[in-house]
Amino acid sequence: MDEEHQRAPLMTQVNFLPADIPELSHAVSMFPNLEFACVATITAKKLLKFPILNHEGMFPLLKASNLPSKIVNRKITEAHLRKFFPKEFFPITDSRDLLGKVLAALSWGDIIHGHEKFLVNPANYSPIPYKKVN
Repeated sequence: MDEEHQRAPLMTQVNFLPADIPELSHAVSMFPNLEFACVATITAKKLLKFPILNHEGMFPLLKASNLPSKIVNRKITEAHLRKFFPKEFFPITDSRDLLGKVLAALSWGDIIHGHEKFLVNPANYSPIPYKKVN
C-alpha cells in the first residue's frame, strides 16, 4: 500500500482532565454494557491477578461484595461466564484486555438473549432496547 492509501487511525488518544469525569460518567452510563464492563474491570484490578489463564481465574469477580446494585442485579453466573466468554479469550493479559473482552461477551450475550426473546414472543420483541436518560 502506498502512503496515500494507508489507513488513518480510527481514533486518536484524547487526554481527559479530572473536571471531565462527570460528563464521562454520564456518557458511560448511557451504555449499560460499557458501564458494567468498566465497573467489572475496576473491581477486577483489585481482586484478580493478571494474567488470567482460564474461567476459574475470574470466578472471584462474580462474588465481589462491593459491586453497585445495578451490576449485581445482572446476575452473571459461572455458567454465563463459560457460555459467553470463549476459551479463546484467554489468557487475559491486563485490565485493558479484560475490559474489551467483558464488553464483547456482554454484547454477544445481548445478541443471544435477543434472539431467545424473539423466539418466545415475536409480536412483543423490539431489537432496540430503550433506556431513559436523564
